[in-house]
Amino acid sequence: MRLKSLTVKICCLAVGLAWSIPSASAAPVSAPAVAPPDAAQIVQPVQWGPPPPPRYGPPRYYRPRYGPPRYGPPRYGPPPRWRRPPPPGWGPRPPYYGPPPVRYGAPRPWTREWYAYCSSKYRSFDPRTGTYRPYNGPRRLCR
Repeated sequence: MRLKSLTVKICCLAVGLAWSIPSASAAPVSAPAVAPPDAAQIVQPVQWGPPPPPRYGPPRYYRPRYGPPRYGPPRYGPPPRWRRPPPPGWGPRPPYYGPPPVRYGAPRPWTREWYAYCSSKYRSFDPRTGTYRPYNGPRRLCR
């Protein structure tokens, strides 16, 4: 207890002495006079071109993994709890496919109108097979 009171007294004495010493008054410092910069100092050199590529550390995929693999004992947890199945209709919806596109302007295949239509549309139409030769690929059925 005595050491504590001695420490407090020394600290108070040090603070009192610090406050009692008058601070040295110095003349106010004014900003130094700065000459205006020359034109050569104002113009900065310009580097044209793309910036340098960013520097990253070396890739980490080639670094070896030191030490043996860390395998542990098998972890056994509580048995899975039984859960009731979800109600019907719950879950992702089945995909919706719209109605097939309706083709206008072409008659039903293997009719007189169809033969006339395909013969007038394709020069390479073969009436025996009902196919035509496109610019690229194998023969196609006229539709």
